[in-house]
Amino acid sequence: MAEVLEHIDNPVSFIKDIATHYRENIGGIIITVPNAFGFIHISQAINNGVESVNNDHRYWFTPYTICKVAHQAELVLDDLIMCIYEGSANMAIVNQDILLNKPILMDTIVLVAHWNDPFMGGGNIER
Repeated sequence: MAEVLEHIDNPVSFIKDIATHYRENIGGIIITVPNAFGFIHISQAINNGVESVNNDHRYWFTPYTICKVAHQAELVLDDLIMCIYEGSANMAIVNQDILLNKPILMDTIVLVAHWNDPFMGGGNIER
């Protein structure tokens, strides 16, 4: 699910609906969302005193908030990856060493998770 969740009014309910319809056919989910702490957004706030706004977005996510949504949607986290997408504004304006040393400033969060299986002792399934 690439760059969709930030557009949804109720992301927890949305993920639960996906689980209801598809969990028998898929073992998990990969979610990508823009990072509210991405360098471009932080620098606009610091340098210009303004919030970076995308009128199409209902939510901004941070690593913590996307993990919280996943947990509330009964997903079990497999991995959380900070990355920059090709063509990102960060690629042009930020020294790459800064992003490698401070991945919280990368502009995209990738969450990899599987469905919580209540019959497997709280969600830890063997893969």
